[in-house]
Amino acid sequence: MKGKYVMLEWKDVHSQADLKDTFIERMPSDGIRTVMCVCVISYFIMMGVLTWYTTYLECGIFCTALKKDAAGIDPDDVWNASSSLKRFDNKYHLRVTQKAGKTGKAKEARTVLTVENYFDETGKLLYGSVAKEVLRLHSDVEHKKN
Repeated sequence: MKGKYVMLEWKDVHSQADLKDTFIERMPSDGIRTVMCVCVISYFIMMGVLTWYTTYLECGIFCTALKKDAAGIDPDDVWNASSSLKRFDNKYHLRVTQKAGKTGKAKEARTVLTVENYFDETGKLLYGSVAKEVLRLHSDVEHKKN
């Protein structure tokens, strides 16, 4: 009966200790330790990969948009908006980049303003200020020559 699951009825179990002993002796234990070790190790490896990706490759990107080619022949242009705010710093960095689908060249515009221009006293984002600045950066990137 070892390694097989057995349906228990409540009349067979008299206490919590009986329940625990019954499940432990009937639970298959052949590869449980190996499976648990593999799962735990793979979890920490994947969390490390995810942390590295978000820290070094995404770099604060909060919006990604595709601009479709009008004819539908060329690849799409990729637009990214990213921001960063260093600890104990009052400078808010905002950046808009465009990677042209056809050529693969990147254009970028960035601005650095104080936090008080983007956030109020309670810490809420002032959407109008950010939207105006993003639109300005967008037009700067669109009109920039590379």
